[in-house]
Amino acid sequence: MVQRRSGSSQPVDPASSQQHSADAKNDSLSSRKVMAAQARLLRLSFLVRIALASLLILTAHLQQAFDTSHELLSYSLDPATTHSLSAGPFKWALAFVRWDTIYFLAAASPSTPVHRGGYAWEQTLAFQPGIIGLLRVCGYATPQLDGAWSPTAAILVTALLANLAAAISPVLLYRLSLKVTRNAEMAYTAAALSIFAPSAGTTLAAPTPESFFSLTSLLGLLALESGSLSWVVVLGASFWFALATTFRANGTLLLGYIAFKLIPELRAGRPSSIPKLIVAGLICLSPSVLFQIWAYSRFCPSPGRPWCDRLVPSVYTFVQSHYWHVGPFRYWQLAQTPNFALAAPVLLLILYTVRIFYQQATWREVVASLVPTTTQVGTGRGLMWSSAPRATPYILHALALGVMLLIASHVQIALRLATPGGMPAVWWGAAHAVLSCPRWVRRLIVGYLAMQMCVGVVLYAGFYPPA
Repeated sequence: MVQRRSGSSQPVDPASSQQHSADAKNDSLSSRKVMAAQARLLRLSFLVRIALASLLILTAHLQQAFDTSHELLSYSLDPATTHSLSAGPFKWALAFVRWDTIYFLAAASPSTPVHRGGYAWEQTLAFQPGIIGLLRVCGYATPQLDGAWSPTAAILVTALLANLAAAISPVLLYRLSLKVTRNAEMAYTAAALSIFAPSAGTTLAAPTPESFFSLTSLLGLLALESGSLSWVVVLGASFWFALATTFRANGTLLLGYIAFKLIPELRAGRPSSIPKLIVAGLICLSPSVLFQIWAYSRFCPSPGRPWCDRLVPSVYTFVQSHYWHVGPFRYWQLAQTPNFALAAPVLLLILYTVRIFYQQATWREVVASLVPTTTQVGTGRGLMWSSAPRATPYILHALALGVMLLIASHVQIALRLATPGGMPAVWWGAAHAVLSCPRWVRRLIVGYLAMQMCVGVVLYAGFYPPA
């Protein structure tokens, strides 16, 4: 007499069992391939980070900087050479202090008899507090642990963290690309290309906001793509987007990803969709709002500041316009032609990516893509709207940034924003071009990235634009 196993009431189908076994084996192989690809990307990314940081230090040592602001700052922060920054064995750390990093480091320093630290000047309020706070905290990570703030420690520890964040970001872009495009070859190519971003050897190597913004925005996007829009997912993505906003003001645009994902729930009338959107908005926008409130309390007791009496007293918009000359078409001057030329490759790549995404879509489908529904499911793998509708908010985000850069910004900061997390869609467009266009296009893209990366390091070290 054959005994039947407990809990088994149906005979086992041998064909079904074999199919499940094959699926499990394929999943295991696929997972192994993904892990191997991530390991390769991480190794390459770390090697490039080490090479570029070394090149930056070397080129800074071999040439006289056009501007000496970094040296003047080191004298005020380290007048007695206590920290070996203004003179001594760690003077080479000044290679990482150029352009905006001078403002960041000056604001991060506590006030001393010879230096006024913090947000001492109104024009510095254009900079979000994330990188300044990080420099302040890292300045206390000294071997002596005597409670004194060290500008040398601030530079070196923050630069180390920035390079670590920059090394990890391409791996996160690879994982995000797999989820959105479902194309392993495109995902790997995009991530590999992003390692050689235009700012790879400059603002991604120095203690600036770019590396941290890229990392935190990618973590938020991965959280958002992880599954259904539960409260845990929305809160997790909102947290990372808020953290990104503490580093760059354009992080507020990341809220658009959550809003775009919630549109189908809103259209379906689900009661939790509106509270989710409100909470996400409060979290994502809170860093900018709280910073504006702090700035108002700090600077507006002084009479005569025009932005203090406005209906919405935004110091950010005032400082950008008054001190940095940012505004619609204000940068469109003949003297700025070289900066437009520097930004042209990034802007053209944004345009190319948008064109590829919508090239087979009708105008009705383009409009329909802006108001997504739960029925928008891709029919294949790749970058086009018909195959990867989940990429729509990424394309719109890149397009919005491109328009802002072209019309109402210092256009050359396109080189800073073209990071793995700054504009993921740009790297998908670059990967599509490398994989599907003629060989000369592939060589043009790879050659540009290599040239811009290396030349940028030399120019940055010499205190020459682009910043």
